[in-house]
Amino acid sequence: MSLVNHTLVEKVIYWLLNIILPTINAQAIVTYTLSEKSKFCQIFIISDFTFFKPIGNDSMEWNWIVFILHIIISLLILIAMDCGFFKFRMNFSLERRRVLNLNHSITDKNLLNPANNEERYDTDHLIVHDLVKRFPGRNVCAVNHLVFGAKRGEAFGLLGYNGAGKTTTFRILVGDELATEGTAYIDEQNVNRRLRSIRQLGYCPQENCNMNFLTIQDSLYLLARIRGVNFSRIYSLVQTISSLFLLDPFLKNYIHQLTGGTKRRLHAALALIGPPLVAILDEPTTDVDPNGRQQIQQILINAVKAKLTIILTSHSMDE
Repeated sequence: MSLVNHTLVEKVIYWLLNIILPTINAQAIVTYTLSEKSKFCQIFIISDFTFFKPIGNDSMEWNWIVFILHIIISLLILIAMDCGFFKFRMNFSLERRRVLNLNHSITDKNLLNPANNEERYDTDHLIVHDLVKRFPGRNVCAVNHLVFGAKRGEAFGLLGYNGAGKTTTFRILVGDELATEGTAYIDEQNVNRRLRSIRQLGYCPQENCNMNFLTIQDSLYLLARIRGVNFSRIYSLVQTISSLFLLDPFLKNYIHQLTGGTKRRLHAALALIGPPLVAILDEPTTDVDPNGRQQIQQILINAVKAKLTIILTSHSMDE
């Protein structure tokens, strides 16, 4: 009876470890595969060398089922994190999180309640309120109590020297960074929480994205689909946007084949395709030739006339 209990305990522990720790389950599958298929390993098994002894070879089907479940669960977690369901603040205690959440709730009511702030509620499409960003190990704030608002159909420019915090502010607005303090709202949605629809936000980052395996046409089609453009309109939309940003001659080129200025025109086009309600452009005309820069400026002017809200940084005072 004790032998039966001992075996039962071993099996329970074995399956608990396999379910909780994916690496142990994967090790069991690899060990079994090597012991059955590898002639080299079979030599050691025949010679009573126990290092390659099969683990759980009487139940490999269940090990494979657990392995597949681990893959599915990991994929779902990654999708949930990418959609913004999970956001982690490593430098805050639980008590500080509770206080910040309370402050966000109070600020939400104060900033977005028409009775409390009717004029701003009516005019500002994007609101940044007392935004602060501190990085661990640094005494200086990257963003220090920043406050501004942008109306619907307005181009708002952020000016500052290199390292002033413009890009960090943009990364907070699009959800790539979390603010230490303060809040920001896009179309009445707090960016510290998951936006109802990220399709309405266009972003041209300061650094070009790594999409070298795509052609210009592929990337435009991809972003159009992500923005929810109807399939029947995608072809005409891609043709229009590529023509506006002078990308027609390069539609079949892979992105790694493009010059720096052409890549910037592409990223500006990706930010505006759709179009979104708010476009955040971080130095979109860097390395762009004068003709391309003038064309982008004209596109932005027309976008503002179409009631698109644009937040822009640039080192060109003309822009």
